[in-house]
Parts: sequence; C-alpha cells; structure tokens
Amino acid sequence: MHSPRRTRMRLTLPTRLPRLGLLALLMLLALLALLGGCSRVHGGVEVEPPRQPLVSSWMEPHGRPATAQQVAALKPEQWEQGSRALSRGFTSQAVWFRVEVSLPASRTPGGWVLEFGEPLLNYLDVHLPEPQGAGNGWRVIRMGDKLPFASRPLASRNFAVPLDWAPLASTASVYVRVQSGTSIHLPTRLLSHEELIARDQQALVINAMYIGVMAGLMLYNLLLLLRVRELLYLYYAAWLFTFGLFVLCLDGMAFQYLWPQAPGLNDFSSVLSLLLSTFLLVAFWFRSVSENVRTSRLPRDRIWLTWMVVAALVAVLLPYRIAIQLTIVFTLACAAGQVWMATRTGRNRVLGMRSLLISYLPLLVAGYVLAMQRFGLFDSSPVIEYAVAVGSALQAIMLSALLGDRLSRVRELNATAIEMQRFNRSLGESNAALDLATQPPAVV
Repeated sequence: MHSPRRTRMRLTLPTRLPRLGLLALLMLLALLALLGGCSRVHGGVEVEPPRQPLVSSWMEPHGRPATAQQVAALKPEQWEQGSRALSRGFTSQAVWFRVEVSLPASRTPGGWVLEFGEPLLNYLDVHLPEPQGAGNGWRVIRMGDKLPFASRPLASRNFAVPLDWAPLASTASVYVRVQSGTSIHLPTRLLSHEELIARDQQALVINAMYIGVMAGLMLYNLLLLLRVRELLYLYYAAWLFTFGLFVLCLDGMAFQYLWPQAPGLNDFSSVLSLLLSTFLLVAFWFRSVSENVRTSRLPRDRIWLTWMVVAALVAVLLPYRIAIQLTIVFTLACAAGQVWMATRTGRNRVLGMRSLLISYLPLLVAGYVLAMQRFGLFDSSPVIEYAVAVGSALQAIMLSALLGDRLSRVRELNATAIEMQRFNRSLGESNAALDLATQPPAVV
C-alpha cells in the first residue's frame, strides 16, 4: 500500500501590495477625481485676476493692546515683511497685519472680497477704512471660530469681508488684529464675490468626495468586523472616522455645517480627533504586526486604550495652545516611530512590512509638511491645504487593500485547515482499517 502524499503548507504575508479589489479601485478613482478638483482653483469663473495685496505684520506687546490708529502710525521699519510676515506660528501675543489693497477699476457682480484662508483662527478683527468724516475712521468686523458662524458677513468656510468702499479704483490699507491659540498665519487673497462662491463650492465638492471615500471604507470594514469579529477592523474603522473629522475641522467645513452655533466645539474637536486618530492608528499597527514580532514587546489592547482615554482627558483640561502643540509633536513622533519599527522589522526579513510601510508614507509626508507650515517654516499653498486629505485617503485605500488581502489569506488558511482535517480523518480511518485487516485471526 502506497503511503499518502504529504501536503506541505507555508504561511506567508504578502511582500508587495496586493491587487486592489473592486471597492478599493472605485475609491482610488474617486481620489483621482479629488486630485483633479484640487488643481482647479477658479471653478470655471472667468474673472480678470486682480493685483494681490501686500501683507506685513507686527507683534503687539504683551499687556499693551493697541488701537487701529496707533498701528496705522507705526514706522515702516517696524513692520515685518516677506514670507515671515504671513506666518507667526504659535504665539500668545496678538498679531496685527497690514493688508495693502488695490481695487481694480472694473466692477464685478457682488463686488470684491478680501479672503483670509485660515478657518481656525480664534479672534480676527478686520479694520476697514471709512470715508473721511464718518465715525472714527474705521469700520470693525469681528470674526473668529470662537464666535457663531452666523456672525460672519459672508457665509464662507474661510473668513471673508466685502470691500465696498468707493471709489472702486482706489488703494487702501486694511488692518487685521489676530489672536488665537492656533498657529497664526494669514494667507490673504483679493477675489470677486463670484469667485469666492465658486471656490467654496469646489471645496465642498472635494470634501464631499473625501467623506465618500472615508465613509465608504469605514462602513465596508464595519461590515467585515461583524463577520470576522476581529479588533483590527474596529481600530481601522474608528481611525477613518476620527481622522476624517479632523480633516473637516482643519478645513472649516465641520464648523460651517455640523455645529455652526456651537463654536466651543471647534478647539475640542480638532485636538481630540487628531489625538484619538493617532492612538487608533498606532493600535492598528501594533495588532497588524503582532503575528510577526514578539507580543511581549507590544502593549496590550487594554493598556493602549487606557492610555488613549487618559491622554484625551489631559488634552481637554490643558489650554488649547499647549494641547494642540503636544498633540502635533506626539503624532509626528508616533509616525516616525512606526516607520522606524517597520524598517527595522523589514531588515529582519519579516514579510509584509514593506507593504505596511508604503501605506504610511503619503500621510507621513503630508503630516510633516503641515506641521512645518503650522510652526511657520512653510508658506500656505493649495498643495499644503489638501495634502493631509489626499495623504489620508491614499493611506486609507492602501490599508483597506491590505486588510482585504489579509481576509482572503485567512479564508485560504481556513479552507486548507479544513482540508487537512478531512485528510487526517480519512488517513486515520484508513490506518484503522489496515490495522484491522492485518490482525491475526482469533484462535477458537
């Protein structure tokens, strides 16, 4: 009797990114459309571009609040010029910005608008010059994310004020006082009212596509969680929700559409969403590599979740300026640590680490670029504005593809295990029959 053929099993993780399934392919196409939308900044509105304003800044001394008349009387050498003038980083001092505006002679429907492209500023007082003999010479418009959204003169995710002084072909200086717990930088644009509406509509479409990508992946993985009942999918779905909320807070959409009458939620939501998303992503990484490294080196789920709750409570109790800076540093440190661990384990020939590392690179680069811009090292640009959204969407798609490949491998292993059980059962039955056949006949 011939011996049964032995089946050899080998458990491996993918050494390259798996092929995208239908869902991941659809999400990738949506992301490509998002990237195409980012490159169109005018939304199809044909308006002759006006001369953009020149911006300079001056730091108000501590405990010595200045008036617009005093600031307007400052000497030219007291004003900071260049790129440093637009971004002052994290500071507790109030910053005055002088915006030199030259209105074009041409009229546009709705007039011209001065837009400040930073929706997270706490307090922003815009001093517009009034005609001579009217009041004290300044018309003040107070805005900020500490005030209800309806207090803004124009319903825009960014801060925008209409420039309606006469005559149109004139040059004037607008003074803006900014005080905020966030990073103080003031990207300024002069545009028509139609162009402002088109830009906001474009941003709404881009954010809707981003929400579609993140929400679609989140619901899909929640369904997988109900089927496979593995905590890894819960970490991933929760990360999609918290980081998607952070992107909406960063872009000003959350305040405009989710809680326009509750400005107190702005600071808490941005800090907590970024902090919780960092913890969840690291927990996802720990659980995904636990099969390939010693589990004794990784914190258990209970310990990690306890740290997350404690950190969230501390972040809520701290002043916002300190909490957001600590959260940014913690997020960047965790990202760098994950890359270091993935690189180290990859050198030790742990399979699958290269795929995991590649999936983290887009958001890692976008996060560091945004952090450097917030600390005043980079100027604001459309690339930085959408870098985090694009990077997180790319990472979400790649991680979903990796999870899909992992699920298919689990199914293959389960099917192989079932076949092995059947084979062992049949082999045992064959051996039992063979033993019975080879036994000598009983002697009567």
